[in-house]
Amino acid sequence: DNIKRAVRKNKDDEELISISLEVLGNFAASEVAGDELEGESICMHMHSDAATDTIVECMAANPFSASIQTAGMFALSELVADPVVRAECAIDKIAAVVITALKTHDWDGELIRQAAELVREFPPKGGLDTFVQASGVRMLLQALENHATNDEVLLAVAKTLAVMCAFQKEVPDIHLSFMSLDAPTVLLGVAESKMDHASVVAGMFEALAGMSVVEDAAVSIAEVGMHTVVAAINRHMNRPAVLIHTLRLVDLISLNKVNINEVVNAGGINSLFDVCVEHGPDEDEEQLPPMESLLVIKQAVATLSTISSASSDFASLMMEEGLDEVLKIFISKFDVRTQEEKDIEDAKFAAEEGQAVEEADVPDDDPILGVITSVTIKPEQLADILDKSNYSWHIAKLLEDPIRDEIERAAQKLEARRGKLEIQLAAKKDGAVEAMELLEDEYEQWAIAEQAVGAFMERAQLLEQLARECHGAMNMMGALDGINKSAALQARAKRSAALAKRDEVASDELADVKNSMCVAKLMNVWTKGRCKTFQLLLGDDLENIVWQDASTGAKRGNISLSTISKVVDGPDPVHHRGRKVDKPRCFYLATPSDTALALEPINPRNKKLWITNLRTLFAARNSAVEFTTSEAIEEAARKSGVTKKR
Repeated sequence: DNIKRAVRKNKDDEELISISLEVLGNFAASEVAGDELEGESICMHMHSDAATDTIVECMAANPFSASIQTAGMFALSELVADPVVRAECAIDKIAAVVITALKTHDWDGELIRQAAELVREFPPKGGLDTFVQASGVRMLLQALENHATNDEVLLAVAKTLAVMCAFQKEVPDIHLSFMSLDAPTVLLGVAESKMDHASVVAGMFEALAGMSVVEDAAVSIAEVGMHTVVAAINRHMNRPAVLIHTLRLVDLISLNKVNINEVVNAGGINSLFDVCVEHGPDEDEEQLPPMESLLVIKQAVATLSTISSASSDFASLMMEEGLDEVLKIFISKFDVRTQEEKDIEDAKFAAEEGQAVEEADVPDDDPILGVITSVTIKPEQLADILDKSNYSWHIAKLLEDPIRDEIERAAQKLEARRGKLEIQLAAKKDGAVEAMELLEDEYEQWAIAEQAVGAFMERAQLLEQLARECHGAMNMMGALDGINKSAALQARAKRSAALAKRDEVASDELADVKNSMCVAKLMNVWTKGRCKTFQLLLGDDLENIVWQDASTGAKRGNISLSTISKVVDGPDPVHHRGRKVDKPRCFYLATPSDTALALEPINPRNKKLWITNLRTLFAARNSAVEFTTSEAIEEAARKSGVTKKR
């Protein structure tokens, strides 16, 4: 009340008002669980005394004072964080003063940061909708550009945009604003320019992942930003806080099969594979990775599973790269019940049946056995139990109830002791104060033990989910790879029959070459200046190289073997120049008219396979096809002083 009267009485004192609003914010922020005033929280009590209205009035009356606006938004963000206050206060009026402040003080980074934190507390209806309709999204995106060197502002705005993404269905204008203002491109640009700043990159990709739940945003991100996403994964391979958001973004993008080609073209599969290797346990390593790495592995495996489910070719590619072997290691670490675990389970049932526990082959001093047989334990003993972090989810479930029962019994005993000690304290008996202090220490120990139990169960549950995810990915990839191989065998049989009818079949070796080329391989194909991922193979007539849709098998183009005059190992100077390609994987087929089919195999091994097969095939046909490298062509051009233009 004194603060309220002071600011209303001294309306022209900018410094007094801003300090007063900061004090109100500190009061609101000082609340801790259990603090109450006459049954109300501190924030509710302040709101009942018109603190919220007073702050808004001060901000509205002083629109050109950056200090008052900043202090006011700090205080409001603390008050509105209380759900009761948020439901009762005039959010639309708060949104109005925030919009005015952002328009007037777009140069003030601290004000923008406080505004972003306040907007996060807005409800969708009456808060976010008002903010968005008043060009709020535009101002937040503008702040990313105006304050590109201020990481605190960038992170605050990114977090606010991520929160807004959760309400895209309730407030459709949020998504419409994102797309009309090209928000995905803006965020990708910030992430690329601040690639070494892990917290900023994590914030940007958290917001992008939120946007990508809507299909057109996912398509936009895939088209313009996959190289940035993959670069972030590679740059921050050891930072789980960044990886968890980037991997989730890739997973959401990959739900649309149209986008998967962009993921593959950018090297996404290799990066996901590297994440699994980097954060997963080694085969000979006993200690499991930390919780953060387990969460990263779970997201990486889920994303690879999503991609492989789109096409049997992708599944086969992952099998060729050795992902199945990595998953086998994961499963062996996450899902195998050891003999010791089986013995522990036997001990539990023996105890329930009243049999001698010694019949089970478990050491008498095993801490797990102590819990299962309801032997009283001390809180510090839980550390020994919970160190058994490699126990499976199955055993963890056996532990949960006995441990929680023990904690509950301990709490009841502590409460009974507290009651007696409070009587002794009231009577001022000797030693009562010291006894109460010891009791508080015990309370703290059991509270820590209970938290440890929760963390232990969470970890065990995650291990079970990981094992299930790995099993699912293994089974699906195996099935799809089997389908792919079956289709390849059928195609090989069909084309072998065609080969048998042709007089030009010179040898079994040549037939093997043609059979090999008749098996479709995934490649990035450049034609007419555009790049798409297709399946490349030798056509049924054995006279054309064909590229077809990876999902449907529909033919998209062909080049006749008779028109090829040159096979060049290396990037094409026209199609590959200035593009983000893996140059060692590139090769191209040229014709006398200087047109070219530029290729980049998804699997690096397929470049050597195709060039070798083409050499054998053209030799058998007595075709005068030149085999060379892009470096040799460039060197010849330099020596002759001629720059070739096509």
